[in-house]
Amino acid sequence: MKILSICSDEYNYEQAKGIIYWLEGNKESHVLRLPNIHNLFVNYFILFIYFIFLRWFRFVKIEKKYNCVIVTGRSVVAQALIIADQLSVPLRSVQKPFGYPWFLFEYQYIPYHDMGKYPAQNQIPTLIAPNTMEYRVNNNRKKRISILIGGSIHNQKYEIDEVIKHINYYRTNKKYEDYEIEVIVSRRTPDHLKKYIQDEEIYMNDKYGATKEAYYNSEVVVITDDSYCMISEAIQSGIQPIVIKTGNIKGRLIKGIKLLFEKKLISYINEFE
Repeated sequence: MKILSICSDEYNYEQAKGIIYWLEGNKESHVLRLPNIHNLFVNYFILFIYFIFLRWFRFVKIEKKYNCVIVTGRSVVAQALIIADQLSVPLRSVQKPFGYPWFLFEYQYIPYHDMGKYPAQNQIPTLIAPNTMEYRVNNNRKKRISILIGGSIHNQKYEIDEVIKHINYYRTNKKYEDYEIEVIVSRRTPDHLKKYIQDEEIYMNDKYGATKEAYYNSEVVVITDDSYCMISEAIQSGIQPIVIKTGNIKGRLIKGIKLLFEKKLISYINEFE
């Protein structure tokens, strides 16, 4: 199957590659990165102009004949809809793009924890978020502990006590006294937690690509349970990450994390169990 996988030029590249890998796309499959359009109203305005005035013109020409277009990330959904329509192929999505109804897509590949109570017929559950990394075995990992921190979900209050407890566990445990410790923060990580890390003079890493570097080169990778995509990436890179129970997640996300543990894809710190 030839897949044209579309993502933004800022994020979701691993998911765009991953869905090709998951669906066994052939060598002629391709990832297309497009500029973001973050404003939902602008996206719908573009779609309105296209479907009312421009749909009858063919201005997207690609030599390859793709079987489908798959989009990751809501900021490029409008562009993907237009491209799929121009190529006369169905559009699918990874996860549920916020602000867009399910019926715009042939299929939606949605991680188990994101599935609604009554999913639509075109919504296909996956155990983990589709990602793929460049699989390789590293037998010479650094003596480094990488702690990956997510943050608030849907702007809810983010409790940091458990996260701090785990950071300090590694800082004070004699077993790890000759290990480097880095804390990798994300866009969602609350400022008061970042301040604590800085005040404690712990190395804080917010560089692009830091998570991927950790997956392949750190002996120990620890991830907060609110970061399902990072947990998915870690699993698919070939390691078993240690997950921090933060107390900040609920419902299906808790069930999803529990399922990963039952399948022995993740572990917890025994001292805290």
